[in-house]
Amino acid sequence: MTRVAALQFASGTDVEENLATCLRVIDRASEFEPQLMVMPEFCNHISWYDDAEHAWEVAVPRDGEFLRAIGARAARHQSYIVINVSLRGVDRITVSSMLFDPQGQLVSVADKQTLMGHENTWFARADTTSDVVATPFGRIAMFPC
Repeated sequence: MTRVAALQFASGTDVEENLATCLRVIDRASEFEPQLMVMPEFCNHISWYDDAEHAWEVAVPRDGEFLRAIGARAARHQSYIVINVSLRGVDRITVSSMLFDPQGQLVSVADKQTLMGHENTWFARADTTSDVVATPFGRIAMFPC
């Protein structure tokens, strides 16, 4: 039987503090040995911004410390982890769910397709659909919102 952990917490406005919270709840959930951990939307920063520059500043890069730390936890706990963040791209920001495998590798990214309210001000809508990823417990895909 597959064990899934839904990790719930509130994100704030401090990206480093939010990362610490993510790591803490992952470590706590790992005590129950889930094969998959799923985290809430906007783990890096609550979805309120002063302006476009602020939204860009708090968005995390794909190869940055925030997501490297999540990948490392996936490897440490031998679990798939789904995390959703505001993701800084070359010239745009997306709301993206990211799937890390038990080796800590990023295996799929799904950008949010349906932006809500003020999200349309800061983020770009998905231009592709999610990959379907084969796992030992079945095929999974992500559809943020």
